[in-house]
Amino acid sequence: MSEIQESSPMQQQCKNCGTSFEGKFCPQCGQSVKEFQQPVQALFYDFVGNMFAFDTRFWKTLSAVLLKPGRLALDFVRGKRVVYMPPFRFYLFVSFIFFLLLNNYSTQLARKTVNSEVAVSWMEPSNQEEIQQVLDSIPEAKGMQFNTQNWEQEAEDLSFLKEHPEILIKQWYTNISWGMFLLMPVYALLLWLFHRKYQRFYVTHFVLAINQHAFAFVVLSIMLALALWWPGVARITGFYPLLLLPVYCIVGYRRLFQQKYWKSILKFLLIGFIYSILVLLLTAGSVVLALAQSGFGD
Repeated sequence: MSEIQESSPMQQQCKNCGTSFEGKFCPQCGQSVKEFQQPVQALFYDFVGNMFAFDTRFWKTLSAVLLKPGRLALDFVRGKRVVYMPPFRFYLFVSFIFFLLLNNYSTQLARKTVNSEVAVSWMEPSNQEEIQQVLDSIPEAKGMQFNTQNWEQEAEDLSFLKEHPEILIKQWYTNISWGMFLLMPVYALLLWLFHRKYQRFYVTHFVLAINQHAFAFVVLSIMLALALWWPGVARITGFYPLLLLPVYCIVGYRRLFQQKYWKSILKFLLIGFIYSILVLLLTAGSVVLALAQSGFGD
């Protein structure tokens, strides 16, 4: 008896892998039974349906991340995942918005504050002679010769950065975004080291790390948006929104790891101290690398 005769009338064959099954999705490869050879009107309705499905999942994920610290990670551990966007996809979306705003804000700030006229004015020949006289008057520096060529090169570099600050900002933006992306698993490792007694699998801590970084990026994005378009409001709020970050992390630790608040606070202080040092080193390294990539000092 052929395979078609053995199959029940409700079964259909997957056009991708050939598996016989019942339902809307192939259990072997996951392909939908939906046909694309259909009228444009049907495709349009399907597109709109998918768009609103994404919209619903996005807002549920955003609500859980913003208003319920640690809840999304806890739901993932318990197997409740379909109602949310995948954590990493949500993080990529939020980080894209954040770094886009950061790039625009940094470029505007650089254009306002980068001023090399004072530095360049010191590099006139008359000033170079005065500096050489100062060097000759110092016993320890006697005999030192002022390097005019390097001095003029630095003046050209500063003038160029003044006229084109976006070049340096672009390099720094690329470095810091990749650096934060690579540093996030390190933060998850710190979470695992301090909380492995409560959640022994690293992936649980990684999901929490993704959610906490996403929350931080949302808060920072709001602050950057205010600074860009509503500077008056930004001056009133100042840096106060950043106070939400430690509260959010501590409540998230408490909810996911089911430990006492004093333990959550203590562990947050230790993890936060270590991670802050890593972020500062990353920021400084990104600036130095951006200067090198921009050709400053060559």
